[in-house]
Amino acid sequence: MKSTDSAATIKALQTIFNNFGYCKTIVSDNGPQLVSNEIKEYYASKQIHLMPSPPYHPQSNGLAERMVGTAKKSATKILAANPKMTPEAAIQQFLDDYRATPHKTTKRSPNELMFCTPPTHLLSTFVPRKDTENEPKPRPTKSKLNFAPGDLVWKRAFRKKVKWEAGTVVQRESNYIYVIQDDWGSNSHKLK
Repeated sequence: MKSTDSAATIKALQTIFNNFGYCKTIVSDNGPQLVSNEIKEYYASKQIHLMPSPPYHPQSNGLAERMVGTAKKSATKILAANPKMTPEAAIQQFLDDYRATPHKTTKRSPNELMFCTPPTHLLSTFVPRKDTENEPKPRPTKSKLNFAPGDLVWKRAFRKKVKWEAGTVVQRESNYIYVIQDDWGSNSHKLK
């Protein structure tokens, strides 16, 4: 963030909430932008409880302080090993590694816990997957669509007064999806 005033903080929080949903409680230090009337009104409008930590007592927010310490220590080590790397790139490297590393107690990475899928990361290529036998199998096809390029077909015309229009198969993309060119020369995808 280039600015840390209340308006910029609210904008950043709203971006996070749009991606992940609203939280019930926010624990923060007593930074002026985090306890201003503007942000208190924003929290109230979203039914978020603000829990500020006591002034000059960072231990009250121990988990966040510990994470900041871990990030600083790791980024310093990354920068020492790669002197040409920028501090921003070192932080990103740390976050990528941290989010993809399985936790000691949960045996799952933060990324996997958050998004319910194993992370795609360089680290994941070194860890064998144990759940491959539980992966969903492709479901059997109900219809046997088998068109070849050049075949004449009927396709749905959703934005026109007619329901169906003629077209020519250009290529097959999957079992059910074909690229079809109509008389006007436009390509569309047909899903059956």
